[in-house]
Amino acid sequence: MLFISAIMGTQTCVMQGFQDFRGLAIASTASGAVMLPLYIAGSWYGGVWGAVICAVLAICLNFAINSAMVYRNTRRFHVRYSFRQSYKELPILWQSNLPIFLSATVYGFALWLAEIMLVMQPNGKAELGIYYVAMSYQLVIIFVPQVLQSVFFPVISELNSNGNNGQYWHVVKKNWLIQFGYSTVACTPFLLFPSFFMGLAGKDYAKEWPALVGAVLVVIVRTSSDVTYRVLISKGWNWTQAIVNSIGCAIFLAAVWYSLHLNGGAVGLFYAYSFYVICYMMMIMALVVLKFRKDKFQ
Repeated sequence: MLFISAIMGTQTCVMQGFQDFRGLAIASTASGAVMLPLYIAGSWYGGVWGAVICAVLAICLNFAINSAMVYRNTRRFHVRYSFRQSYKELPILWQSNLPIFLSATVYGFALWLAEIMLVMQPNGKAELGIYYVAMSYQLVIIFVPQVLQSVFFPVISELNSNGNNGQYWHVVKKNWLIQFGYSTVACTPFLLFPSFFMGLAGKDYAKEWPALVGAVLVVIVRTSSDVTYRVLISKGWNWTQAIVNSIGCAIFLAAVWYSLHLNGGAVGLFYAYSFYVICYMMMIMALVVLKFRKDKFQ
């Protein structure tokens, strides 16, 4: 599944590069329609093994659908595959792929280590369960912003490559307002009725509503920081972003340690996460402002 998922990530980037957002939507809808019944059938009839087998089948079907969409675009734009001179593309790996990969690895390791620190606390497994319940709602809320970002990034990348700075920053500002507005509206019900939503996972979880409040607050800040993150990537500041992210992850782990030292539990972990996202956004926002001023006076 990991191997195929990596290839599918490349396929998604190819379709974004062609700006075939309609094809992306069709592929996502078709994949969802196929995956849901497979997951249910596998879990119902085969338990854990059935779920795993059907998950593999579902992702293979998803890969086939994406392949058809990529093939359609290559035919339409008369693009042919050739690997004979692929070595000429190696500098891109150093300039773009490697720093982004390292940034994602450091971020993932920091989250994993934070969860390990949480589960090692007294009653840690129960706190980890609370954390995952609250996190599940967070993933639901950020689904739409992530889809919007898949459209936003190739558009600003093209505008930047064409040197259209005025239109570039106009799109960035508009996307930031859309992301902030959506996340605020989407998060409001969870902030108003956190006990109800946590209670859907079981009545014992209802009293753990502060964890959901922390998870939702993370979303509001995170959706805004994702816009500025993609601005840095589109401008080619990949290594700068990776360094800033590493500093932010160090701040995050320090905040988690301090929170757990005060017996903060899952709630403390989310508020440490919020502190990290705020610090990270402030650092990359400063870089974006500098880049904006430079473009403005060119």
